[in-house]
Amino acid sequence: GIVNKSSTMGKAASLLRELSDIHFGPDAMTWQSLLPNLAAAQEQILMPSGDYETQSCLTFASSELGTLLVPEDRSMMAILTDLWDGRDGSWRKATATMGDAVAINPWLNIMACTTPKWLINNMPRHIIGDGFTSRCIHVFADKKQRLSAYPREIVEKTRGLGWYRKLEEDLIHDLEQISVLAGEYELTPEATLLGTLWYEEMYKNPPKMLVDGEFDGYLSRRQGHVHKLAMVLAAASSDELVITEPILTAAIKAVVEAEAFMPKVYQHLHMDKDAVKVDDIIRLVASHKSLPRTTLYQLVFKRMSMQKGDFDQVVNSAIEAGVLLQEQRGAAFILSIDPRSQETLDQPDA
Repeated sequence: GIVNKSSTMGKAASLLRELSDIHFGPDAMTWQSLLPNLAAAQEQILMPSGDYETQSCLTFASSELGTLLVPEDRSMMAILTDLWDGRDGSWRKATATMGDAVAINPWLNIMACTTPKWLINNMPRHIIGDGFTSRCIHVFADKKQRLSAYPREIVEKTRGLGWYRKLEEDLIHDLEQISVLAGEYELTPEATLLGTLWYEEMYKNPPKMLVDGEFDGYLSRRQGHVHKLAMVLAAASSDELVITEPILTAAIKAVVEAEAFMPKVYQHLHMDKDAVKVDDIIRLVASHKSLPRTTLYQLVFKRMSMQKGDFDQVVNSAIEAGVLLQEQRGAAFILSIDPRSQETLDQPDA
């Protein structure tokens, strides 16, 4: 609810749905349903050479990742991992009921929203690091960029609804033009030089937040993420199938900005239920600046039992870790964020 992720993604998807030749996948997916949907999306694409090429492309836009994927389904996750590269040619999967299911030149676009708590409760360890998550660009936010209670009124006052409708029409027109682009993207010599230097620097001096072994899988796919995004940016700005130096620079910048928050995403993936309780306590105290210990318990007693010692254990763990500070004022014990840890908590890579 902080960043309105579903509303934002829903608006983007609604523009894309205005195009008749974009094939959307189902809201809920199993690998058994994915294959026939890929086959149904198959179409012939006219290439610059004059030849037609078969492609099976599906787009998924899900406001809740939990309704789209079942992470415990190892077959499903293995297929998504295998298809990430964009297979050239036939992709086959033997099934008990359909025989050999075939998709020609399959390609998947997935945009989905979720919350840290869903990741904690549902993402198994085997798809973290080198598996499915390393093939995703994680866009993370825990703060609003700006406060706007009534965006419609602001648009009406500053630009008028006519401007907004015209913008929608222009965006749909641009998407139509993008949808007919076909062929291979090429890099200019300047972009090739930039990409070479950046690639070498990435392995000689990897970003500090990516040196942990759990990011090895992502690091090996980082170049792919950047160049896929560069193609998107190029298509959004020109009909020429060319990636220029400024476009590649913009793609690198966008990926690097997203990476700054990756440790927070992976932190949630590694959390167990006790760690979630600690995180909840810290967030509550931080949002109130300071809280009497008894008041804090009143806020969380439905989730943590005093009798079982859950609450005391969680609070004492945060105090011992140097995150919470407890002071006695009269008969009350007051909890606050330890000033020595505040700077660390504010950092994206905390």
